[in-house]
Amino acid sequence: MFTVAHELAHVALSESAVFDLRDLQVAEDPVEKFCNLVAAEFLVPAKEMRENWAGKHLIPLLAHRFKLSEIVVARRALDLNLMRREQFLSFYHEYKSREWVSRSKSGGGNFHWTARYRMGLPFSRAIIQSVREGTTLYSEAYRLTGLKRETFEKYTEFIAKL
Repeated sequence: MFTVAHELAHVALSESAVFDLRDLQVAEDPVEKFCNLVAAEFLVPAKEMRENWAGKHLIPLLAHRFKLSEIVVARRALDLNLMRREQFLSFYHEYKSREWVSRSKSGGGNFHWTARYRMGLPFSRAIIQSVREGTTLYSEAYRLTGLKRETFEKYTEFIAKL
């Protein structure tokens, strides 16, 4: 959501740029800084954040309220000087390790449902039908879907059951 709001700010300014939020560092470019501020204010208004902030223990509740990740809310708290940098980094590392443990215990999601969501059912059915009719080569279907041969075949079986 942050990226979408950030890029919309670029569109409103008629300024193009590539958004990059690696390491959650503040951008140096003035346009990037402005777009970051617009996105942050759109997603987590400063007034609401300040009114509802009572410490980092409420980050999960605020994340739910604003419908954003805990990291975005924590970063907004840092930017609004509601958290110190050390607190944010501590929270960030704890969150990442919690997320990693959660992922490793869950066993992951369902690949076929994720692929169906990513590609969309109409596209999936169209590409499968086109391959069956011989109007699209398998190699092209693999390239278009990002799937390898065996995975494509299993995905085709999965889609046929829907």
